[in-house]
Amino acid sequence: AIQSKRVVIIGAGALGSSLALKISAIGVRDIICIDGDKIELDNLTRQILYTPGDIEKNLFKVSALESRIKDFFPSSQFQGIKSYITSYDDCVNYIPHNSDLIIQTADYPIGKLDDWINKVSLKYNIPVIFSHFGSVGPFLIPSETGCLRCLDQFLDT
Repeated sequence: AIQSKRVVIIGAGALGSSLALKISAIGVRDIICIDGDKIELDNLTRQILYTPGDIEKNLFKVSALESRIKDFFPSSQFQGIKSYITSYDDCVNYIPHNSDLIIQTADYPIGKLDDWINKVSLKYNIPVIFSHFGSVGPFLIPSETGCLRCLDQFLDT
């Protein structure tokens, strides 16, 4: 059942925060969101779950997001991790190895983050959707589709 699935979202910006709410709305209760950003004024134009009050409280995006999601869905087990992913080891440490899906919405560090998440996806057999910089895809299902590096090699030929 969908209620028993675990989804990890990297990034709590416009896309990540919206996806967290929508994934909660379809019944997923176990959501982990990883982002080290605090809410800033320029976020409010496109990140609709955050408010000027969140800025006054100096809140991390994942803290405000957790509060909003639990307001809508009290049975949610949403967990916000207030940190940036800055290495492959961070990916291994923050992403539970029994996750059902990773959604990568963070923009930085450019290139490296996608590579690290690609490696974790392959190592632990976790499907991943890459969606950032105004694009969606690729969608990687380990052992069924090519990986992110496979796509790069294909495009280079």
